[in-house]
Amino acid sequence: MDKKNTMLLTVIAVATLLVAVVGATFAYFSVANATDQTVQANVQTGKIPTVTVSKKAENLYLKVSATDMAQNAETKYFYAKSTDCLESASCYEKGTTSADEDKYIDILDVAVAGGDQDTKYTCTGSIEVTSESLGSIDLTNGDITIGLKGYDNAGSSTTVDAQVVKSKGPGATQNISFNFTGDQTKTISAYVLLENSSSPQNYLANQNLSFSIATKNVSCTIDAAATD
Repeated sequence: MDKKNTMLLTVIAVATLLVAVVGATFAYFSVANATDQTVQANVQTGKIPTVTVSKKAENLYLKVSATDMAQNAETKYFYAKSTDCLESASCYEKGTTSADEDKYIDILDVAVAGGDQDTKYTCTGSIEVTSESLGSIDLTNGDITIGLKGYDNAGSSTTVDAQVVKSKGPGATQNISFNFTGDQTKTISAYVLLENSSSPQNYLANQNLSFSIATKNVSCTIDAAATD
């Protein structure tokens, strides 16, 4: 069986640090009737929370050789690792399917801190997957897939194909939606998968590819029903 003459170096960069400070105040009045018929009005305001989005993994790394990508190679699914192993001949986690649950890596924390512990917040925004390195590479659907998980309260997951990232120009997006009560943290995870197809993939030979997974427009509001 013919071997595919393919040498691939893929560096998946997941690097983002976004800090958003959300100011929110509300007041309630405590009125006491004194014996002299005067009225004292006491005003208290809620604490202003800090909302942060911070990275948990500096980068994800994936490197395969021509031998790894041989048409009859044992491994078909190559997943990125969170440790920098690009100096090695190969750098990947072996997978068994195109959506291995255990290959997700924690990459982002969305946290609310410093607010009132009984106050409820709703935070929204988006995750954007972009790449400036795809250039004129004519990718096939399924060559490289980015998996995203934990971007809402249900812990939902989805996949973004690198072909879609390229075709959309600015990048592909996934909405974020979280509910917080007091100080809480939500974690977003991702995987990057390179699939060794049974068809020739010579267009991936000797490529250095990078993808950015970042949050955009993260903002939080107080749940009005919780302050009544």
